[in-house]
Amino acid sequence: MLHSIFGCAPEPHIGRQMSAPDGNEMAVTVKVGDGAPVQEATVSGEERAPVTFTSHLQANVKFWTVYLPAVFARNLYRGAPTTSRCRDLPARDPDLQPDAHDHLIVLLHGLLSRPASLELFANELSSAHPTATIWAPRILNRGLATLDDTVQHLWERLDQSPWGDRWPTTPITIVGVSNGSRLACAFDALLRQKHHRSTRHLHLVAPAVVGSSVAGLVAASPLARFIPGRVANVVGEFAPSSAVIQGANRAFWETASAGSPTEVFVYHATHDLIVQPVGLVDEWVAQSNDNVVVVSRRDFHDHNHWSLVLDGEIVGNIVASVSRPR
Repeated sequence: MLHSIFGCAPEPHIGRQMSAPDGNEMAVTVKVGDGAPVQEATVSGEERAPVTFTSHLQANVKFWTVYLPAVFARNLYRGAPTTSRCRDLPARDPDLQPDAHDHLIVLLHGLLSRPASLELFANELSSAHPTATIWAPRILNRGLATLDDTVQHLWERLDQSPWGDRWPTTPITIVGVSNGSRLACAFDALLRQKHHRSTRHLHLVAPAVVGSSVAGLVAASPLARFIPGRVANVVGEFAPSSAVIQGANRAFWETASAGSPTEVFVYHATHDLIVQPVGLVDEWVAQSNDNVVVVSRRDFHDHNHWSLVLDGEIVGNIVASVSRPR
């Protein structure tokens, strides 16, 4: 199992023992003055105007009128693939047959989502790189499993596939969305521990690599005792102060590579209300190390947490990343 990688055991069933993240770590402060919650933030020494719910809606008109309907159409109304061969994703090589292919691309969907939500990535990559194998696995329990169990499940599927003998010397690109980004980092650390010797590129879209303060608040609330055990443990893992988050990030930044350093591309939405506080994302990116992990970051101002997967520029960056000589 992967406890030795993350340096921690799975989170215990949460309840009254769980505590919220340290308030001093929050990038924004919330005050209640005239009865309405007001957020204030300071960026680069300049005071921002208070962010209210109304101003947030106004800043996200494009999200509410264009991207959100598209997300619902893609995730709710298309229907899941029905044939066993297309169970993971209606893309080429869902069963991980390497043939003469020279590149493995792994697409990891978010919490409670499904592989078909990444169909845009799969189609563009398939068209641009016909010699690559695209693998979009259905995440264990749709993400409602511990990080240890989920990454172990991914590893077993890869190791027992026809790629089992080839992956150590094959360039690998991993695209993770939201919780899929957290899995991508843990999977990358495992590949390094297993002595992957070729290059690895990680594309983290709306990354939940530092957890979410929302999860921390839920875990610390009185309602936590009513959450089913399996779900409660996962919620506990997402708290920024959780042992799982801390251990996984230590493994990601410290596990030596047998080959080239991992190159990471972070795509973050400035209006992301799920991956908070933003200050923790800044600290995570700042740990970039030329010998182990090299990080590039791009902020998107017209997107929310759920709409980044529809951004054509991100898709183009991923396609270009796969095309680069390695």
